[in-house]
Amino acid sequence: MTMDTDLLTRSLRDAAEEVSAPPDLALRSARGGRRRIRRSRLLGAALSVVVILIGVIVATPRFGIVDWEGDPRLEQPTQGSLAADESFLATAVQAWFDGMEFSPQASRGLFDDLRGEPHVYWAGATPSGRAAVVMQRAFLHKHGDLSSDDWNQSQTLIGLVAVDPRDGALKLVSAQYRPQGDPPPGLFRFGPGSRTVLVVDRGLPLFYSPGPRRLEDGRPTRDWQALPVTDGVAIAQVPDGSDGAEAVVLARPMPPATNRDVAGRVMLDDAAEYLAAVDARRLGRDYTRHFPEIDKRVRWPIGAMSVGEPRPVDVGHPGKMVTALQQTDLLDIAGTSYIGLWSVVAGLSDGSTVVVSEVQEGSRPSRAYGVLYGANGEIAGAFFGNDIDPIAMLPVRVRLPNGLGWIVADRGSMLQYRTAVGGPWQPAGVDAALLPANAIAVEVRRSGVTPMIVDLTG
Repeated sequence: MTMDTDLLTRSLRDAAEEVSAPPDLALRSARGGRRRIRRSRLLGAALSVVVILIGVIVATPRFGIVDWEGDPRLEQPTQGSLAADESFLATAVQAWFDGMEFSPQASRGLFDDLRGEPHVYWAGATPSGRAAVVMQRAFLHKHGDLSSDDWNQSQTLIGLVAVDPRDGALKLVSAQYRPQGDPPPGLFRFGPGSRTVLVVDRGLPLFYSPGPRRLEDGRPTRDWQALPVTDGVAIAQVPDGSDGAEAVVLARPMPPATNRDVAGRVMLDDAAEYLAAVDARRLGRDYTRHFPEIDKRVRWPIGAMSVGEPRPVDVGHPGKMVTALQQTDLLDIAGTSYIGLWSVVAGLSDGSTVVVSEVQEGSRPSRAYGVLYGANGEIAGAFFGNDIDPIAMLPVRVRLPNGLGWIVADRGSMLQYRTAVGGPWQPAGVDAALLPANAIAVEVRRSGVTPMIVDLTG
């Protein structure tokens, strides 16, 4: 997923220093990487859930430390339906070695001091073809790209050998280790669309949801199913046409009781991101993580537009919008969402304030969202607006709850409205407007474009 727009560049560079995410966000697994990433994901820069562009991902829970010095898995017979296929096991081991040179993990020195022989822990068939989980001991030395917390210790590295859907070849598609305080490695998404999920046994029950289900009002909810472990691994397949990034696996004793309960979530590494970084390293290039192929948000300048009673515009800062939306149930718990860097801040006559912006969840259409703050500054509610067509006249049309009116916006346009068919047009200002609840239409005038009347009653 690549993006080549001026807005994206400005978004990533100028949104705010404190919400900058490192370019190899999806692949960094060092404690000095993942732990920093978890902090930056909650702030966002480029809202699993919100990024500014913004990437917000729910923080990974911390599991207890495992004694890695005596890993019994390295001595166990290979499991899986292909465990007796000696030719395939040899191919998997060779792919493990062949993949080390350009692995993103090589920059941390993970393969510099391997101990013993690689062991194929599991080999079998998956919805994305043959695959194998390979393990090998390694001693992690002091290294410039490795957190000091992980220096001078022995660990079990875990790699996934699978079919690269781009060329059909078996290769190392992910390599993981365990930064101090992180869950054990062995968490993968791979295959076409990265829709095949494979999780190495955690010693805990696993629960899986392939993606959100939308209620009539558009709010997301999730259905959970037990994910059985067979021969040491659990495998699931996200349905065709769904976004693999929306898959969630929880490792916990019982399934969640509420939609927002994600205790025990494990973060699945995306093989497509890993392979893209491998390709970049092979060509001697820096790797920048992918963003959605299609940015469906409006291309408006960064900043807040004020309407209604005067209010401090900083309440419309994208970072504050992220924080507010995370406290609601309007967004899914997983995947990556991209918040608009613009906002409309509307001061209402009763002392409350409405902030409207937009969020694109994954590859879905961007949608307007609103947050209502009471006169005391506390969040009093949140609500959906319209799906946004970035090239439409008046792309933002949000009916406020409780008869509080409308917020409409079209940056650079002169706006006026009327409250009755054939009634007089009343001026509403430039860029954005707070309209009364009985407004039925807006006339939009852009320089050099024929004026257009947008119906609000449909």
